[in-house]
Formats: sequence, C-alpha cells, structure tokens
Amino acid sequence: MKYLESFSKFESLQLISENITNVNPYDVLMGKLLYLYSSIPVPKQKASVALSLMIGHPYSLNQDINFNDKDVPFQDKIRIIDYLNSLLKNTEIRGDNFEGFLCGLYGGTLSPSKSSKHDLTIGGVDWSVKYTEFGDYNPEIGSFKNILKNSTKVIRFQFGNGYYKDTPIFSFVREYGGLTNIFRNNPSVEIRDERDQKQWDSIKNIILDEIFNSPEMSNFGGVITGTTNLPIPKEGNPLDSINQIILNIIDREKLRELFFNGMVNQPKKGGVEGPYILRLKNKYKDPEYSTVRTITLPIMPTLDELKDHYNESERKGWVKDVFGRFAWKIRPDVLSDIKSTRKNIITKLSYWDSVWDKEDN
Repeated sequence: MKYLESFSKFESLQLISENITNVNPYDVLMGKLLYLYSSIPVPKQKASVALSLMIGHPYSLNQDINFNDKDVPFQDKIRIIDYLNSLLKNTEIRGDNFEGFLCGLYGGTLSPSKSSKHDLTIGGVDWSVKYTEFGDYNPEIGSFKNILKNSTKVIRFQFGNGYYKDTPIFSFVREYGGLTNIFRNNPSVEIRDERDQKQWDSIKNIILDEIFNSPEMSNFGGVITGTTNLPIPKEGNPLDSINQIILNIIDREKLRELFFNGMVNQPKKGGVEGPYILRLKNKYKDPEYSTVRTITLPIMPTLDELKDHYNESERKGWVKDVFGRFAWKIRPDVLSDIKSTRKNIITKLSYWDSVWDKEDN
C-alpha cells in the first residue's frame, strides 16, 4: 500500500512529528487516515470481506456504481483509492484479485475451488469473472475438456453423400479442429452445401447442450468482464487518469449465442487443453450480447481536503491539549463524536474519576 508505506506507521512512530522531512506531505496525510480507518487488503479473500463490511449493503448488478456520490463517506473514498492503486498497478495479481473487488461490491461469495467454472456467486447465481487489459484483449472463458471427456454423447456426421460416422463427442471435438474451429464453421472437413451446414449447426447445438446442461454449469449465470476506461499508467497513481471500470455482463444465453455464432478466437494455450478452450472475440462487448455497467472511481482528494477531514487544525489545538501524544491516533469521526457529546462525556469522566481515585487509595 503506497500511502501506508510512505507513512511507515507499521514500522515506526518516528514520523509522528511536527517536522516531517523527505516525505511527501500528501502521502503522509493519506497514510495517517488509512492507518486510522485501516486499509483494504488486496488479496481477494480479505478484500471481499473488508469491502462488504465497508459498504454495508451490497450493490446490484442492475445498477451503476459511483463512488463520488455524496452518500459515500470520505474515508471510504480514500480506502477505495488506496486499494485500487495497489490492485491495478500489480499486473501479476490484478486479474485474480479483481474477483475480490466485485465480490465485495455485490455481496457475493468466492468460489472455494480453482477448478470451478465460476469465480463467485452473487444472489445464488454463479458467475465467471474476467479482468481484461484496456484495448483488444480477448478473454478466455476456460476449458471445457473435462465436461466433454465425461460425456457419453456420440455425434453422428455424414460426409456429403458418403458414409455416416459415429464419434464420441470428446474425440469429435479434437478430430475436427477444436471448439474454436467448430463454432467458426471452419472444421477440418469441408461443408459443401446447405444440408451440410444444417447438419453442422445441429452438431454445434449438441456440443453446447452438453456444455451448458452439465452439472458443472447448472447454476452458471454467465461471465462478467471488467476493464479500465483508459490504459493503466506505468508510473504514478492509476486513479490520476483512470476514472471508470467498465463491466460487460454476459448472461448464459448470450454466451451460448456468442459461441454458436462463431464469436471466438483461437486460445493462447495449446497442447492437450487447446482444442477445448474458448476465447471470446471483442464482439462480446456489443449491446447485442452484453449489458454494460460502470463503476465510477473516487476523485483524488486535494491536500486541503485531507487536512479538513483529518481535523488538522483541531489536532494542534484542543485535541493535542486533551489527548497529548495520543491525539494522532483518534479517528476524525470519533473526534467529531467526542466534541458533539462532550458534556455527557465530561459528566461520565467526572464520575469515573472519583471511582478511580478510590481504587487508587
């Protein structure tokens, strides 16, 4: 976490000083606030819990999210900024941990198995989550090798006016060029006429039935892809330029249409898995196939806004006078509560002061 590292509160309290040198004051103040409110961890299991607790009530997949809305607390905005700064800048983890981000926002549950066809469950429905880089990256939906291997389905295909051939579906997919070639009407066999095409469309539907009606896909709702609205900068805070995450939500029926209509590219991975992997074309982003939702990210606060929220002037006044060296440890919202309920607090403290005096004697 950039700001906590700048502040180094977990390493030393020496930065708690009136004369901080060689440290960016903005980063230090962000670090102070994040220390007080606690930062959101990046690993998806912890992030999903922290985000869920912070939000309090889950968002719906049917709505856009705007973290600049006035009802979003200031401290939540800076926690989101810090979290996304770490998430988006780490290319090795952002794809996997993006699942935790969506899981926390939408009140979901992460899949306990890495081999599962889904990554999280929202409202009782299973979803696959794919983070895609800005640009023309095509997400891989995954391998259907095990589903087809466990199927007992046999496909019958007639070559032109020739003989019929019965082939187990698993072998058929490999023999005729893999799922991508089959769905793109480019198998390793010539389709000569309308009769052949109808026969081939029937085979595509048989394969899709085996995939989507399998036990592994029985509760499968579809795929959610996410990408930033601009390229992630190599230097600095990503949120200095990026202001939205764009989600494309593809339900299972639209995903099936994409497959059937050949809106797939060759997978990056070859070998024994290659023939059974499907990778979407950019066509999946069209309104015909997906619903677009936006997550508008928090605007970076100014240094003055951070100072105002931190109650910096008050911490140099009554807060420091009352709490001394502990003044910096008290959250801004707690300070506000103390100030607004001070009469009751003074009364209670006066009572307990007399109790403690007796105990001391």
